[in-house]
Amino acid sequence: MIKQLSQRDIFCVVALPLLVALLALYWPVMHADFAWDELLDSLTSISARSADPWRPLLIGQTNGFATYFRPLVMALFSLELHLFAFQPGPMHAVSLAIHALNVVLVGLLAMRLSELILGHLSWRVAVMPMLIYAVHPLLIEPVSWIGCQYDLAMTTFTLLALLAHITFRKLWLRVAAVSLCFFLAACCKESAVSFPLVLFALDWLLIGYGVGKSTVARLRALIEANAPVYGGLLLAGATYLAFRHHYLGHLVQATEGRSLGALGRIQEVSYLLVHYLRMLLWPMTGLNPIHPVEVDQFRTLTVASMATDITAIGLVGAAIVLMLRRQAFGTLLLVAMFSLLSVLHIVPVKFDASLYHERYAMTALALACGLLPLVLAQAAPLVRGRPLLRMAAFGTLALWIFASLANVRATVPLWSSDVMRWQWAYLEYPDSTQAQESLLSAYIDHQAYAAASGMVDELLTHKSPCLICVVHAAEEAMATNQSALAGMLLDRLDSSGLPRDREVTESYLVIRKRIAADQGDSLALRASFGVPTDAYTAGDISAAADGAIPVSADALLAFARAQHADRHSQHPVFATSYLQGAGSSVIAL
Repeated sequence: MIKQLSQRDIFCVVALPLLVALLALYWPVMHADFAWDELLDSLTSISARSADPWRPLLIGQTNGFATYFRPLVMALFSLELHLFAFQPGPMHAVSLAIHALNVVLVGLLAMRLSELILGHLSWRVAVMPMLIYAVHPLLIEPVSWIGCQYDLAMTTFTLLALLAHITFRKLWLRVAAVSLCFFLAACCKESAVSFPLVLFALDWLLIGYGVGKSTVARLRALIEANAPVYGGLLLAGATYLAFRHHYLGHLVQATEGRSLGALGRIQEVSYLLVHYLRMLLWPMTGLNPIHPVEVDQFRTLTVASMATDITAIGLVGAAIVLMLRRQAFGTLLLVAMFSLLSVLHIVPVKFDASLYHERYAMTALALACGLLPLVLAQAAPLVRGRPLLRMAAFGTLALWIFASLANVRATVPLWSSDVMRWQWAYLEYPDSTQAQESLLSAYIDHQAYAAASGMVDELLTHKSPCLICVVHAAEEAMATNQSALAGMLLDRLDSSGLPRDREVTESYLVIRKRIAADQGDSLALRASFGVPTDAYTAGDISAAADGAIPVSADALLAFARAQHADRHSQHPVFATSYLQGAGSSVIAL
């Protein structure tokens, strides 16, 4: 019976249980919360302050990044929030559905490429790349974090563009489909800009001209054969840039990046390239929501960094040489590198506190999986007649898949809530300010006050205590109308050398002022500005609370110490640490 089915029919029969298994593997994400609140805050605030709800929702600058222009996914987010009433479960289902679609597209790309190069269509060549892509731990972050639908959708349109290019025979249809998919991919995420390089590398692998022709002759023939497609990509890219400039007012806005010099830049790029390629091959270690790396280390040339630099340069050189010889492994490497170009920090642009993220390598992984059967086909003669080597290869693959399944099952639940996610990050990076602040804020958001108190005690015992973390936690408490909790958190700083940190002190003063205003303590409010108490009217107090009158730091510090000393006896949990540090604080003042 199975012999009567076509290869595509068998592919559908095999893909169905694989997708069911994928849904079962990632099903815990259906019960997860939102990961961070930037997306919701951005959409709700933009919608609330705009008379025209469509323009800012489609073209909104999300998460405070002025360089973001992602209208297609912004529209998707807006639709999801409208349909699902801000419930995370259905939005997680959308992410999971897009991931399942990408798994199928990876299989179809592998089948189609195998047919073009190997001369036959086989459903078997699609199973392994689909399975690897479906269970790869690198994808835990983008599947579990709703905000990564940018990356998921961009990968979808990239795969569709490649499939259209190698499937449609009519030139006009191929040009239109590839150009449209490229434009839509760019409207999902800016990193789609590298797609023309990916397409060119793939075309070079597919070129059918004689081996005896020179590289220049092959290149000329390749451009002539695909000139309409490349022209369509150029037009689509120009259209995207025109829309981007129209709505944002700029194409690229300069952002603050750290200058490392030529050596430092080369070493940072090399580190990231080698690290991302390692993640594609062995993603079992190092997974985390954050990846803080001290970039100053790249200023110095060490034995380890030199080895990394040589490895990166060697990989790039080998990829180029092998691609020119139309070797699938070289093309795979080069396609992956092209997909990573925008996140290798070749241009010194500051992204965020982390130097890299797993989600940035998702498209590179999808393309590498699609090309993998071609690599294995060219490597087949090496294992032919060597049963032990063949068994070792299959055994290694089986162990890799088993380890990946265990990794995904263990890691997905860690994305279920802010508390679990930041406990994970804090455990991995206990000295990270981002992990400390985020975990403390998560405790307060979830009203885990005992855990927050214990963490404050732990932070203040560090060699370099994160005082700003405690201040930000107090800000979080004020944002949830818990001024008493904010005051108790600030009381901890009274014994922690507060005056030695200007940023902490200024934030401390602002929060103390807000607490005094919320509690209706006019004496504290007046004293916090360092002016005589009879100098205020009722209207002045209101203006002061809004920050219209400048703060006198010394006056507020002196007043706050005395004013709040009597209150510590009402809070036994905080009294001991306060009294122990009171003497040193007075001397510091």
